Amino acid sequence: MYRALIVCNHLYEARDPKLPPLRGPEADAEMLGGALVDPATGLFTSAHVRVLLNASSLEIQEAASTFSGLAQPGEKLLFYFSGHGLKKNGRLYLCADNTRSTHLAATAVSNGTLDDIIDDSKADAKILILDCCYSGAFKGDEETELLLWGEGR
Repeated sequence: MYRALIVCNHLYEARDPKLPPLRGPEADAEMLGGALVDPATGLFTSAHVRVLLNASSLEIQEAASTFSGLAQPGEKLLFYFSGHGLKKNGRLYLCADNTRSTHLAATAVSNGTLDDIIDDSKADAKILILDCCYSGAFKGDEETELLLWGEGR
């Protein structure tokens, strides 16, 4: 079974000047979601694709935890994020609608949090696509080879 969680944030309610509105994420959600369930080329069913638009950091974490935690062996998971990304102290922070750049640890989703959530999954394959600034910081300060921490990642 193939399942996807698509998170696209283009509006930022915290009104942080470092997080202006974006044009791409809203279209990304529609286009990627459509491509995944396309009857001719997609591998997903609409029942197994969840889209979150302009979600808070807590909503993103809860959705990712549920999405990842319910997976069983044999499943393939796709997590996609489109929105602002910020970097602080070598960490990537996925920005949510409540993110404040002065309080990233409390108002954004860190690479460490996302990594912990994904690591807990029993899925055979876990694909993460991060369409944001500083996405290369997902690996943190470790060597690039360590990005592939487990089977299926």
